[in-house]
Amino acid sequence: MAIDCTTYSAGSGPAPAFIVLPGGGYLAHAEHEGGAIAEWLTAHGIHAMVVRYGVGEGCFPRPLHDAREALTMLREGETDLKVLRITSGSSASRPAATWLRCWRRTAPI
Repeated sequence: MAIDCTTYSAGSGPAPAFIVLPGGGYLAHAEHEGGAIAEWLTAHGIHAMVVRYGVGEGCFPRPLHDAREALTMLREGETDLKVLRITSGSSASRPAATWLRCWRRTAPI
């Protein structure tokens, strides 16, 4: 499944990366919790991937699946980034925490 994401490079060469899940109450994405965080991270030498996970009425568990897909993309080399951390804003904290606690490479969520 393709996900909607934007990568922000901290420059050439290897560097740690964050997956950024912006909040927004599952109805929209709070843009100030996406691109602005990614720009701050890149200014500090950290790559970032902002994931615009599925939102809208009845969207759950799609945000969880989209976060998992982002990590899979990073781990399987579909981007030049190598993940170190995941960060989220407001409502995205739920899928981030659930995903970090429960995710298994081979197990569905």
